[in-house]
Amino acid sequence: LLFNNYRSNNNLSCANDTDKFSLANTKAQLTYPVGLLTYPEAYLIRNQNILKGPKSYYLLSPVSYLPSMGANMRSATGGNGDFSDTFASRYSGLRPVISLKPGTKYVSGDGSMANPYVVDTNP
Repeated sequence: LLFNNYRSNNNLSCANDTDKFSLANTKAQLTYPVGLLTYPEAYLIRNQNILKGPKSYYLLSPVSYLPSMGANMRSATGGNGDFSDTFASRYSGLRPVISLKPGTKYVSGDGSMANPYVVDTNP
């Protein structure tokens, strides 16, 4: 079973209300606004340090499923943040992501524990 070969553009807006997951959307309401980064989202930020890290981690976007091998997942490669496809195993991790409303502005911080990102949620 092969999945859609994801193609990204610069617009991640969703036209279908039942796919606009949020705390406020009664058609697609979330209990907790945290998820995994999708490949199209990661592709848009591919040149920024946010994808880099000491270890590889899975993205939400699947590639394929083979009964004899399991799930083949899109992942961000540890160290350089490049993308690869790898069969799911216990050796890669996950990195959570939150979705911010359009217009949210970065204020400060580098994303570390000592200096977390600060955003303006009332632009």
